[in-house]
Amino acid sequence: MKKITALFLTAALCLGLLSGCGGKITPPAVPTPSPAENVVPAMSFSLDVFLDPALPERPDGVHADVDFDDMHWEMYDMTAFNAWAEKLASGELSAAEAEKVINWLSAEYTRLRTYSELAWIDFYSNNDPHGTVGESCRALDEMLTQASDTLRSAVSSALESDAGEELTEFLGEETADELADYEDMTDREAELWNRETELVLEYNDLISRTDLSLTALNRRAGEVFLELVRVRNELSELSGCDSYAEFAYERIYSRDYTPADAAALCRAIKPIAREYYADCYYSGVFSEWIRSFSAGALMDLLREYAPRVSPRAAEAQRYMEDHGLYMLESGRVITELGYTTTLPLYNAPFLYDALYGSWYDVSGVFHEFGHYYDAYINPEPEDWDSAGSYDIFEIHSTSMEALLYGWYDEIFGADADKARIYCLDSLMDNVVSGCIYDEFLQYVYAHPDLTVRELNQAYKDVASSYGMEFSGPDDAFYWMYVSHNFESPFYYISYAVSTLASLQVWAMAQTDREGALALYNDLVSRGAYDTAYCELIRSVGLRLFTEDLDGCVGAAYAELHRLCMAYDAGKLAA
Repeated sequence: MKKITALFLTAALCLGLLSGCGGKITPPAVPTPSPAENVVPAMSFSLDVFLDPALPERPDGVHADVDFDDMHWEMYDMTAFNAWAEKLASGELSAAEAEKVINWLSAEYTRLRTYSELAWIDFYSNNDPHGTVGESCRALDEMLTQASDTLRSAVSSALESDAGEELTEFLGEETADELADYEDMTDREAELWNRETELVLEYNDLISRTDLSLTALNRRAGEVFLELVRVRNELSELSGCDSYAEFAYERIYSRDYTPADAAALCRAIKPIAREYYADCYYSGVFSEWIRSFSAGALMDLLREYAPRVSPRAAEAQRYMEDHGLYMLESGRVITELGYTTTLPLYNAPFLYDALYGSWYDVSGVFHEFGHYYDAYINPEPEDWDSAGSYDIFEIHSTSMEALLYGWYDEIFGADADKARIYCLDSLMDNVVSGCIYDEFLQYVYAHPDLTVRELNQAYKDVASSYGMEFSGPDDAFYWMYVSHNFESPFYYISYAVSTLASLQVWAMAQTDREGALALYNDLVSRGAYDTAYCELIRSVGLRLFTEDLDGCVGAAYAELHRLCMAYDAGKLAA
């Protein structure tokens, strides 16, 4: 039987966003309203007389008809939540009363998660790491950690009461068994999770500063990173795992493969990677700035091409646009990152993408829309511990990029072949960089006593083994600009393994576009909650990891190589 721990559940819940490649829209203001202004009013009740806790109106599977501008966050008051959890844990409630309290606590936890997500959107969209919103994000994340532990601990205790048999039937035997084994979070574990949040915020502050030299920034970011390594290693040790890599793979990302499996893939990728870096990665085409699109033009593209993917994709796009559930703005105005998350109180996905004024804006927006499409048709389940497969989530996004490739003549005109180089290069880079950062992190987390200088050298040694060139000492600092290394370590391998599947979708689309679209929509329809990555790949007949790796990656790389050679020889259409 799987043992549920506070560490696992908190980590999974903290990763409820999906990262991507990163007319003018003004970022929406997110004020702190009074309780009376909430779209979903806060509860008020007394513990002296048991009341029936009302639930927010959020029918299962229904996306709320609420605009983003009308969604607000505030600092949550944990008093009532903690009091009801204590009453549930006391074992004094009847089964019927306990069920109502569990429903109320679950709904309030959903409210708290939504406040946290909205606060983070506010934080990123206002690009003010020195403001007060960052402190609110930290405080809400601490509350999430506490609430997750408090809720599950209370249910675990209630299952041992006289109402336990009826509660087991109410929750389902599997969930009840898991919660019965729940281990309360210790003070030290809570302290470590809170310190992790503080360090991530410190990193976000550092990386946005312009008053530090590159060397000073590297030194300070490296110190933050190494402390994060020590914090996470202790968390994994407290959880009973042999390493943080094992902890992350199994308990945070719910992978059905191991760090050793990923290492085998990385070794197999290296010969292809060395050829890629030698012949394509440094092609002169990347010095050209392919036409850019405004935020309005990008929405026009989504409106045009989503219906060609599927009617449900078109429905997702209309919902997103009609309710303003997106943030597209210059990276000079908002924080430079791209991600998609869900606002669970409203069952509403939200797309965030900073724009760079280049081809990458088209790629990034469609990447994130792949996540949005999935989140729209596959709402988060109500399961207590289901985080989903991030490897599958990334298939939805990178395959959307791969399918867009077939419409490049319409989108880019005379620049279509150059854009194709950028697209194939991006997909290849997903595979290679996914391996580089996984190998780098596996080394670092196994050697937590490194100095910052040794940390830089470790990155350089790993990246060089794949063929990456280093023109100066500052190139060894590049790892610190990859926010995943700080915020969600060991996530990057998801880009590699998901793109192995997406490249197979791309290859099919070159000869059977309708078949590739059907395969893609089938993959999205299956979601990422009920099936693990390896199981899904095998079920749809795709190749896995090193199985025919040359065939899996080879067709795309051969086409990338042909286009790069033609460009560098001056034979590509201008």
